[in-house]
Amino acid sequence: MTFKQRKQFWQFAWKQSRGRILLGVAVVLAVVLVLSIAGSGWWNVTDPLITFLTLAVACFIGYQQMREEWVEAYLPKRLTAHYYHNRREVMRCEHARLAGEADIRALTQQIGWQMNHVKEQLKFVAPEIEASPPEVSQDGSYVHYVVTVHLTDLPSTLSPGKRRVWRDPFIQNGTYSFQDESLE
Repeated sequence: MTFKQRKQFWQFAWKQSRGRILLGVAVVLAVVLVLSIAGSGWWNVTDPLITFLTLAVACFIGYQQMREEWVEAYLPKRLTAHYYHNRREVMRCEHARLAGEADIRALTQQIGWQMNHVKEQLKFVAPEIEASPPEVSQDGSYVHYVVTVHLTDLPSTLSPGKRRVWRDPFIQNGTYSFQDESLE
């Protein structure tokens, strides 16, 4: 593992575990404080405290596992796909419904094809599709995935200097509800 990878791992671990680490430090400090106040009868105080802490840790682990299951199995999934050509965003589809993580790549290609009016397949370097880690939305109502595709050719249906955006509602009066915005 390189230094950069190690640094990224520790940043990820801190972000994911910051609350647990701080709680653990607070509990240790509280135990030390109680033991110093208890004096000679420390075991009479420590034994129930250890029992209580064991129960608290078990409850906390159970809560974490239930929350993780809830996010993975229950929450709906949404996908935002960004399509770039020459470092400029030329197409974007926001918050498309996603059946599951395994469908991200296929749905991204299908969305791009439909945004191109089903005229031609998108041309891109397949191994360079970038997907960011999933994030739970701020209101906690869905899991959001973001994918970036770097196109090698500009689709013929797009006007230079324009960006095609597709938002909900995705279809109106039987036609796709794209909006072409000017690039700034």
